[in-house]
Amino acid sequence: MIDLLPGRSSEPVARWLAAHPDVAVVSRDRAGPYADAARTGAPGAIQVADRWHLLVNASDALRRVVERHQPQLRDAVRLCAPSACRATIWMRERVNQGETL
Repeated sequence: MIDLLPGRSSEPVARWLAAHPDVAVVSRDRAGPYADAARTGAPGAIQVADRWHLLVNASDALRRVVERHQPQLRDAVRLCAPSACRATIWMRERVNQGETL
């Protein structure tokens, strides 16, 4: 069941959930008022994050890790790039000579 409710406060959502006691799962975003509404209006329902918000959360976490380890990532690229270039050149030369890799 899907319904659009006005605003982003917990009261209308909690009232709606209480009026629909058959709701077993509440899919919601990270907003605190929705968590409060689900706990109040449907205390027995399972709360889950929807797919879009799971992807947003994962993207945010990955971005923070990459930002935090930026110097180490740069060092790793500097160390690996020359050997990767040499390997690419080696493979290209072999292919140009007709060898099967």
